Amino acid sequence: MRALDPEALNAVWVAVEALLPPREDNHPLGCHNPRISDRICFRDLRSTRPERGVSAVLL
Repeated sequence: MRALDPEALNAVWVAVEALLPPREDNHPLGCHNPRISDRICFRDLRSTRPERGVSAVLL
């Protein structure tokens, strides 16, 4: 059973995405690995199980 409906997660993502700073992928040397998308990071953060002392609301 899912904790949140996928549509609700999409709504949360839209709200979180608006708070993120603009991405800058222009490293002067151009030798670094490309950044992971913010959406993938959000997906992985929300899929982690909260440990003792961490509120699920914060995730």
